[in-house]
Amino acid sequence: MNLQKTKYNKIETLLPRFCEGLATEQEKLLIEEWMAEDELNRKQVNQIHSIYLAIDTLNILKTIDTEKALKNTKKKTQNIQSLYPSSNTSKRYILRTWLSIAASFALLLVFFYFYIIPKEPKDNFLEIAQEMKGLIPKDESTKVSLFFSDTEKIEVDNNSKIVYSTNGQVNINTNQLTRQADKVTYNQIIVPKGKRSQIVLADNSKIWINSDSRLVYPTSFTGKYREIFVEGEAYLEVAHNADIPFIVKTSGFTVQVLGTSFNVSAYKGEKNASVVLVSGSVNIEDEEKHQIKMSPNECVELTQNTISSKKNVDVTDYISWVKGLWILKGEPLGKVVKLLEKYYGVKIQYDHSFADKRIYGELFLNNDINQVIQSIIAALPLNFSIKNDTIFIEQLH
Repeated sequence: MNLQKTKYNKIETLLPRFCEGLATEQEKLLIEEWMAEDELNRKQVNQIHSIYLAIDTLNILKTIDTEKALKNTKKKTQNIQSLYPSSNTSKRYILRTWLSIAASFALLLVFFYFYIIPKEPKDNFLEIAQEMKGLIPKDESTKVSLFFSDTEKIEVDNNSKIVYSTNGQVNINTNQLTRQADKVTYNQIIVPKGKRSQIVLADNSKIWINSDSRLVYPTSFTGKYREIFVEGEAYLEVAHNADIPFIVKTSGFTVQVLGTSFNVSAYKGEKNASVVLVSGSVNIEDEEKHQIKMSPNECVELTQNTISSKKNVDVTDYISWVKGLWILKGEPLGKVVKLLEKYYGVKIQYDHSFADKRIYGELFLNNDINQVIQSIIAALPLNFSIKNDTIFIEQLH
Protein backbone atom coordinates (compact mmCIF):
# COMPACT_ATOMS: atom_id res chain seq x y z
CA MET A 1 0.00 0.00 0.00
CA ASN A 2 2.87 2.31 0.87
CA LEU A 3 4.47 1.52 -2.49
CA GLN A 4 1.21 2.35 -4.23
CA LYS A 5 0.93 5.65 -2.36
CA THR A 6 4.54 6.48 -3.20
CA LYS A 7 3.80 5.85 -6.87
CA TYR A 8 0.76 8.13 -6.75
CA ASN A 9 2.81 10.84 -5.09
CA LYS A 10 5.42 10.58 -7.79
CA ILE A 11 2.82 10.67 -10.56
CA GLU A 12 1.21 13.67 -8.88
CA THR A 13 4.58 15.44 -8.87
CA LEU A 14 5.33 14.61 -12.51
CA LEU A 15 1.97 15.62 -14.00
CA PRO A 16 2.64 19.40 -13.94
CA ARG A 17 6.03 18.89 -15.60
CA PHE A 18 4.49 16.60 -18.18
CA CYS A 19 1.68 19.03 -19.06
CA GLU A 20 4.22 21.87 -19.30
CA GLY A 21 6.28 19.79 -21.75
CA LEU A 22 9.26 19.69 -19.36
CA ALA A 23 9.28 15.96 -18.51
CA THR A 24 12.29 13.81 -19.40
CA GLU A 25 11.94 10.74 -21.60
CA GLN A 26 12.02 8.49 -18.52
CA GLU A 27 9.32 10.59 -16.81
CA LYS A 28 7.17 10.52 -19.95
CA LEU A 29 7.46 6.72 -20.03
CA LEU A 30 6.33 6.52 -16.40
CA ILE A 31 3.26 8.70 -17.12
CA GLU A 32 2.49 6.64 -20.24
CA GLU A 33 2.57 3.41 -18.26
CA TRP A 34 0.31 4.89 -15.59
CA MET A 35 -2.19 6.05 -18.23
CA ALA A 36 -2.21 2.59 -19.78
CA GLU A 37 -3.21 1.02 -16.47
CA ASP A 38 -6.66 2.58 -16.34
CA GLU A 39 -9.00 4.55 -18.59
CA LEU A 40 -9.72 6.85 -15.66
CA ASN A 41 -6.03 7.66 -15.45
CA ARG A 42 -6.04 8.72 -19.08
CA LYS A 43 -9.16 10.86 -18.57
CA GLN A 44 -7.58 12.42 -15.54
CA VAL A 45 -4.48 13.45 -17.50
CA ASN A 46 -6.74 14.84 -20.24
CA GLN A 47 -8.59 16.95 -17.69
CA ILE A 48 -5.37 18.31 -16.24
CA HIS A 49 -4.00 19.00 -19.67
CA SER A 50 -7.20 20.84 -20.64
CA ILE A 51 -6.64 23.17 -17.72
CA TYR A 52 -3.11 23.89 -18.92
CA LEU A 53 -4.38 24.59 -22.40
CA ALA A 54 -6.89 27.05 -20.93
CA ILE A 55 -4.08 28.76 -19.07
CA ASP A 56 -2.05 28.87 -22.28
CA THR A 57 -5.00 30.43 -24.07
CA LEU A 58 -5.03 33.24 -21.51
CA ASN A 59 -1.31 33.71 -22.02
CA ILE A 60 -1.78 33.85 -25.77
CA LEU A 61 -4.40 36.55 -25.33
CA LYS A 62 -1.99 38.65 -23.29
CA THR A 63 1.29 37.98 -25.08
CA ILE A 64 2.74 40.05 -27.88
CA ASP A 65 4.60 37.14 -29.44
CA THR A 66 1.49 35.15 -30.29
CA GLU A 67 3.25 32.92 -32.77
CA LYS A 68 5.64 31.64 -30.10
CA ALA A 69 2.83 31.04 -27.62
CA LEU A 70 0.83 29.10 -30.18
CA LYS A 71 3.83 26.91 -30.93
CA ASN A 72 4.22 26.15 -27.21
CA THR A 73 0.55 25.20 -26.95
CA LYS A 74 0.81 22.96 -30.01
CA LYS A 75 3.83 21.21 -28.48
CA LYS A 76 1.91 20.46 -25.27
CA THR A 77 -1.03 19.14 -27.26
CA GLN A 78 1.25 16.77 -29.14
CA ASN A 79 2.62 15.46 -25.83
CA ILE A 80 -0.84 14.16 -24.91
CA GLN A 81 -1.95 13.02 -28.37
CA SER A 82 1.06 10.73 -28.63
CA LEU A 83 0.08 8.86 -25.46
CA TYR A 84 -3.11 6.97 -26.34
CA PRO A 85 -2.22 3.24 -26.60
CA SER A 86 -5.16 0.85 -26.26
CA SER A 87 -4.90 -1.28 -23.11
CA ASN A 88 -6.89 -3.20 -20.54
CA THR A 89 -7.76 -0.92 -17.66
CA SER A 90 -8.88 -1.23 -14.07
CA LYS A 91 -10.42 1.35 -11.80
CA ARG A 92 -8.04 3.66 -10.02
CA TYR A 93 -8.26 6.58 -7.60
CA ILE A 94 -8.31 10.11 -9.06
CA LEU A 95 -5.90 12.71 -7.84
CA ARG A 96 -8.72 14.94 -6.65
CA THR A 97 -6.57 17.30 -4.63
CA TRP A 98 -4.29 18.22 -7.50
CA LEU A 99 -7.18 18.63 -9.92
CA SER A 100 -9.06 20.83 -7.50
CA ILE A 101 -6.08 23.12 -6.98
CA ALA A 102 -5.30 23.32 -10.70
CA ALA A 103 -8.91 23.99 -11.65
CA SER A 104 -9.19 26.69 -9.00
CA PHE A 105 -6.01 28.28 -10.28
CA ALA A 106 -7.34 28.29 -13.85
CA LEU A 107 -10.64 29.85 -12.75
CA LEU A 108 -8.73 32.49 -10.81
CA LEU A 109 -6.74 33.35 -13.92
CA VAL A 110 -9.91 33.61 -15.96
CA PHE A 111 -11.43 35.93 -13.33
CA PHE A 112 -8.36 38.16 -13.27
CA TYR A 113 -8.14 38.31 -17.04
CA PHE A 114 -11.75 39.24 -17.71
CA TYR A 115 -12.54 41.33 -14.62
CA ILE A 116 -9.34 42.66 -13.03
CA ILE A 117 -6.60 43.10 -15.64
CA PRO A 118 -7.14 46.31 -17.66
CA LYS A 119 -7.50 45.66 -21.36
CA GLU A 120 -6.40 47.66 -24.34
CA PRO A 121 -9.36 49.10 -26.20
CA LYS A 122 -10.89 46.83 -28.80
CA ASP A 123 -10.06 49.20 -31.62
CA ASN A 124 -12.28 49.50 -34.63
CA PHE A 125 -11.42 53.15 -35.14
CA LEU A 126 -9.27 52.41 -38.18
CA GLU A 127 -12.23 50.60 -39.71
CA ILE A 128 -14.44 53.62 -39.05
CA ALA A 129 -11.85 55.92 -40.66
CA GLN A 130 -11.63 53.63 -43.68
CA GLU A 131 -15.41 53.53 -44.07
CA MET A 132 -15.62 57.32 -43.89
CA LYS A 133 -13.01 57.60 -46.61
CA GLY A 134 -15.57 56.04 -48.91
CA LEU A 135 -17.72 59.16 -48.48
CA ILE A 136 -15.18 61.35 -50.27
CA PRO A 137 -16.34 62.24 -53.80
CA LYS A 138 -14.07 61.15 -56.63
CA ASP A 139 -14.02 64.68 -58.00
CA GLU A 140 -11.90 66.30 -55.31
CA SER A 141 -13.01 69.71 -54.08
CA THR A 142 -10.60 72.62 -54.02
CA LYS A 143 -12.18 73.78 -50.75
CA VAL A 144 -11.97 72.41 -47.23
CA SER A 145 -14.83 69.90 -46.83
CA LEU A 146 -16.49 69.01 -43.53
CA PHE A 147 -18.51 65.78 -43.50
CA PHE A 148 -21.13 65.36 -40.78
CA SER A 149 -22.56 62.12 -42.23
CA ASP A 150 -22.89 60.21 -45.49
CA THR A 151 -25.50 62.73 -46.66
CA GLU A 152 -24.45 65.99 -45.02
CA LYS A 153 -21.38 67.93 -46.10
CA ILE A 154 -20.41 71.60 -46.14
CA GLU A 155 -17.46 73.49 -47.61
CA VAL A 156 -15.60 76.01 -45.48
CA ASP A 157 -13.09 78.72 -46.26
CA ASN A 158 -9.34 78.25 -46.04
CA ASN A 159 -7.93 78.65 -42.51
CA SER A 160 -11.41 78.41 -40.99
CA LYS A 161 -11.67 77.60 -37.29
CA ILE A 162 -14.19 74.87 -36.47
CA VAL A 163 -15.19 74.53 -32.81
CA TYR A 164 -17.17 71.70 -31.20
CA SER A 165 -18.92 72.16 -27.86
CA THR A 166 -19.38 69.39 -25.31
CA ASN A 167 -22.98 68.90 -26.45
CA GLY A 168 -22.06 68.52 -30.13
CA GLN A 169 -22.83 72.06 -31.25
CA VAL A 170 -20.59 73.26 -34.11
CA ASN A 171 -19.34 76.81 -34.72
CA ILE A 172 -17.37 77.88 -37.77
CA ASN A 173 -15.48 81.16 -37.38
CA THR A 174 -17.86 82.10 -34.52
CA ASN A 175 -20.89 81.37 -36.74
CA GLN A 176 -23.11 78.76 -35.11
CA LEU A 177 -24.53 76.08 -37.38
CA THR A 178 -28.22 75.29 -37.05
CA ARG A 179 -27.54 71.55 -36.79
CA GLN A 180 -26.95 69.89 -33.44
CA ALA A 181 -26.10 66.24 -32.91
CA ASP A 182 -28.40 64.32 -30.59
CA LYS A 183 -25.84 61.56 -30.19
CA VAL A 184 -22.11 60.98 -30.60
CA THR A 185 -21.23 60.65 -34.29
CA TYR A 186 -18.01 60.68 -36.29
CA ASN A 187 -17.13 63.66 -38.43
CA GLN A 188 -14.47 63.99 -41.10
CA ILE A 189 -12.62 66.97 -42.49
CA ILE A 190 -10.76 66.93 -45.81
CA VAL A 191 -8.16 69.64 -46.38
CA PRO A 192 -7.10 69.81 -50.06
CA LYS A 193 -3.70 70.83 -51.36
CA GLY A 194 -2.81 74.45 -50.78
CA LYS A 195 -5.27 74.83 -47.87
CA ARG A 196 -5.21 74.52 -44.07
CA SER A 197 -7.80 74.39 -41.30
CA GLN A 198 -8.14 74.34 -37.51
CA ILE A 199 -10.46 72.34 -35.27
CA VAL A 200 -11.19 72.61 -31.55
CA LEU A 201 -12.56 69.28 -30.35
CA ALA A 202 -15.22 68.82 -27.68
CA ASP A 203 -12.54 68.26 -25.00
CA ASN A 204 -10.92 71.60 -25.99
CA SER A 205 -7.98 69.92 -27.73
CA LYS A 206 -6.79 72.06 -30.65
CA ILE A 207 -5.72 70.63 -34.00
CA TRP A 208 -4.18 72.44 -36.98
CA ILE A 209 -4.56 70.43 -40.19
CA ASN A 210 -2.09 70.90 -43.01
CA SER A 211 -2.49 70.72 -46.78
CA ASP A 212 -3.60 67.42 -48.37
CA SER A 213 -4.71 65.89 -45.06
CA ARG A 214 -7.70 64.10 -43.56
CA LEU A 215 -8.97 63.96 -39.97
CA VAL A 216 -11.66 61.67 -38.50
CA TYR A 217 -12.95 62.39 -34.98
CA PRO A 218 -16.06 62.01 -32.77
CA THR A 219 -18.34 64.96 -32.05
CA SER A 220 -17.72 64.31 -28.34
CA PHE A 221 -15.64 61.86 -26.34
CA THR A 222 -17.13 59.04 -24.27
CA GLY A 223 -15.52 56.02 -22.67
CA LYS A 224 -11.94 55.49 -21.54
CA TYR A 225 -10.10 56.93 -24.54
CA ARG A 226 -10.12 59.98 -26.80
CA GLU A 227 -9.34 58.72 -30.29
CA ILE A 228 -8.88 60.46 -33.63
CA PHE A 229 -7.46 59.42 -37.01
CA VAL A 230 -4.92 61.45 -38.99
CA GLU A 231 -3.87 60.98 -42.60
CA GLY A 232 -1.43 63.66 -43.71
CA GLU A 233 -0.04 66.24 -41.29
CA ALA A 234 -1.48 67.82 -38.16
CA TYR A 235 -0.22 69.79 -35.16
CA LEU A 236 -2.02 69.06 -31.88
CA GLU A 237 -2.32 70.80 -28.53
CA VAL A 238 -4.03 68.14 -26.46
CA ALA A 239 -6.13 69.13 -23.45
CA HIS A 240 -4.80 67.38 -20.37
CA ASN A 241 -6.94 64.62 -18.89
CA ALA A 242 -4.99 61.93 -17.03
CA ASP A 243 -8.09 59.74 -16.75
CA ILE A 244 -8.84 59.69 -20.48
CA PRO A 245 -5.69 59.31 -22.63
CA PHE A 246 -5.68 60.90 -26.08
CA ILE A 247 -4.80 58.51 -28.91
CA VAL A 248 -3.86 59.51 -32.45
CA LYS A 249 -4.26 56.70 -34.96
CA THR A 250 -2.62 56.62 -38.38
CA SER A 251 -2.59 53.81 -40.92
CA GLY A 252 0.81 52.68 -39.67
CA PHE A 253 1.39 53.77 -36.07
CA THR A 254 -0.23 55.08 -32.89
CA VAL A 255 0.63 58.04 -30.63
CA GLN A 256 -0.74 58.03 -27.07
CA VAL A 257 -0.65 61.12 -24.83
CA LEU A 258 -2.25 62.58 -21.71
CA GLY A 259 -1.79 66.27 -22.52
CA THR A 260 0.89 67.67 -24.78
CA SER A 261 1.77 69.48 -28.02
CA PHE A 262 3.20 67.64 -31.00
CA ASN A 263 3.26 67.38 -34.78
CA VAL A 264 2.43 64.18 -36.65
CA SER A 265 3.16 63.68 -40.34
CA ALA A 266 1.81 60.49 -41.95
CA TYR A 267 0.89 61.09 -45.57
CA LYS A 268 -0.76 58.32 -47.52
CA GLY A 269 1.54 56.66 -50.06
CA GLU A 270 4.75 57.93 -48.47
CA LYS A 271 7.12 55.48 -46.81
CA ASN A 272 8.45 58.07 -44.33
CA ALA A 273 6.49 59.49 -41.40
CA SER A 274 7.44 61.47 -38.30
CA VAL A 275 6.34 62.71 -34.89
CA VAL A 276 7.88 65.87 -33.37
CA LEU A 277 7.24 66.61 -29.69
CA VAL A 278 6.98 70.25 -28.59
CA SER A 279 5.95 69.76 -24.96
CA GLY A 280 4.82 67.01 -22.60
CA SER A 281 5.40 63.33 -23.29
CA VAL A 282 4.11 60.84 -25.84
CA ASN A 283 4.48 57.14 -26.52
CA ILE A 284 4.63 55.80 -30.08
CA GLU A 285 3.77 52.25 -31.09
CA ASP A 286 4.53 51.18 -34.65
CA GLU A 287 3.04 48.44 -36.82
CA GLU A 288 5.45 45.86 -35.37
CA LYS A 289 4.37 46.76 -31.80
CA HIS A 290 7.74 48.42 -31.09
CA GLN A 291 7.34 51.31 -28.66
CA ILE A 292 9.38 54.43 -27.94
CA LYS A 293 8.83 57.28 -25.50
CA MET A 294 9.60 60.86 -26.52
CA SER A 295 10.76 63.96 -24.68
CA PRO A 296 10.32 67.58 -25.84
CA ASN A 297 12.41 68.74 -28.83
CA GLU A 298 12.73 65.21 -30.18
CA CYS A 299 11.73 63.81 -33.57
CA VAL A 300 10.94 60.14 -34.14
CA GLU A 301 11.06 59.02 -37.74
CA LEU A 302 9.30 55.95 -39.10
CA THR A 303 10.11 54.14 -42.32
CA GLN A 304 7.40 51.91 -43.80
CA ASN A 305 5.48 52.09 -40.51
CA THR A 306 8.47 50.98 -38.41
CA ILE A 307 10.35 53.22 -35.96
CA SER A 308 13.74 53.98 -37.54
CA SER A 309 15.34 56.83 -35.55
CA LYS A 310 15.01 59.41 -32.78
CA LYS A 311 16.92 62.70 -32.77
CA ASN A 312 16.93 66.17 -31.21
CA VAL A 313 15.56 68.92 -33.46
CA ASP A 314 14.53 72.56 -33.54
CA VAL A 315 10.77 72.07 -33.37
CA THR A 316 10.15 75.46 -35.02
CA ASP A 317 11.29 73.96 -38.32
CA TYR A 318 8.48 71.41 -38.11
CA ILE A 319 5.55 73.47 -36.82
CA SER A 320 6.00 76.89 -38.46
CA TRP A 321 3.42 75.83 -41.08
CA VAL A 322 0.76 76.26 -38.38
CA LYS A 323 1.34 80.03 -38.65
CA GLY A 324 1.40 79.90 -42.43
CA LEU A 325 5.19 79.98 -42.70
CA TRP A 326 8.02 77.86 -43.97
CA ILE A 327 11.29 78.88 -42.38
CA LEU A 328 14.11 78.10 -44.79
CA LYS A 329 17.61 77.74 -43.38
CA GLY A 330 19.63 77.02 -46.48
CA GLU A 331 17.44 74.31 -47.96
CA PRO A 332 18.37 73.45 -51.57
CA LEU A 333 16.01 74.60 -54.31
CA GLY A 334 15.31 71.00 -55.34
CA LYS A 335 13.92 70.17 -51.89
CA VAL A 336 11.85 73.36 -51.75
CA VAL A 337 10.35 72.65 -55.16
CA LYS A 338 9.22 69.19 -54.05
CA LEU A 339 7.59 70.66 -50.94
CA LEU A 340 5.77 73.29 -53.01
CA GLU A 341 4.53 70.67 -55.49
CA LYS A 342 3.18 68.60 -52.63
CA TYR A 343 1.65 71.49 -50.72
CA TYR A 344 -0.02 73.30 -53.62
CA GLY A 345 -0.63 70.30 -55.87
CA VAL A 346 1.16 71.87 -58.83
CA LYS A 347 3.84 70.75 -61.25
CA ILE A 348 7.14 72.67 -61.25
CA GLN A 349 9.99 72.13 -63.68
CA TYR A 350 13.46 73.62 -63.35
CA ASP A 351 17.00 73.20 -64.59
CA HIS A 352 18.65 70.73 -62.24
CA SER A 353 21.96 72.47 -62.64
CA PHE A 354 20.84 74.90 -59.96
CA ALA A 355 18.96 72.37 -57.80
CA ASP A 356 21.55 72.83 -55.05
CA LYS A 357 21.16 76.60 -54.79
CA ARG A 358 20.46 77.42 -51.13
CA ILE A 359 17.40 79.38 -50.04
CA TYR A 360 17.10 81.38 -46.83
CA GLY A 361 14.18 83.27 -45.35
CA GLU A 362 10.45 82.74 -44.92
CA LEU A 363 7.80 81.56 -47.35
CA PHE A 364 4.26 82.72 -46.61
CA LEU A 365 1.89 79.86 -47.31
CA ASN A 366 -1.15 82.10 -47.17
CA ASN A 367 -0.07 83.51 -50.52
CA ASP A 368 -0.92 81.77 -53.77
CA ILE A 369 1.76 79.75 -55.55
CA ASN A 370 2.69 82.55 -57.95
CA GLN A 371 3.54 84.90 -55.08
CA VAL A 372 5.57 82.17 -53.35
CA ILE A 373 7.57 81.48 -56.53
CA GLN A 374 8.13 85.23 -56.96
CA SER A 375 9.71 85.46 -53.49
CA ILE A 376 12.00 82.49 -54.25
CA ILE A 377 13.34 83.63 -57.59
CA ALA A 378 13.91 87.16 -56.26
CA ALA A 379 16.44 85.77 -53.80
CA LEU A 380 18.42 83.61 -56.26
CA PRO A 381 17.85 85.36 -58.82
CA LEU A 382 15.93 83.32 -61.37
CA ASN A 383 12.92 83.75 -63.60
CA PHE A 384 9.69 81.76 -63.98
CA SER A 385 6.85 81.28 -66.42
CA ILE A 386 3.61 79.29 -66.54
CA LYS A 387 2.68 77.10 -69.49
CA ASN A 388 -0.22 74.62 -69.55
CA ASP A 389 -0.57 74.59 -65.76
CA THR A 390 3.15 73.89 -65.29
CA ILE A 391 5.52 76.34 -63.61
CA PHE A 392 8.95 76.63 -65.22
CA ILE A 393 11.85 78.09 -63.20
CA GLU A 394 14.63 79.28 -65.49
CA GLN A 395 17.91 81.15 -65.52
CA LEU A 396 17.74 84.87 -66.14
CA HIS A 397 18.82 85.68 -69.70
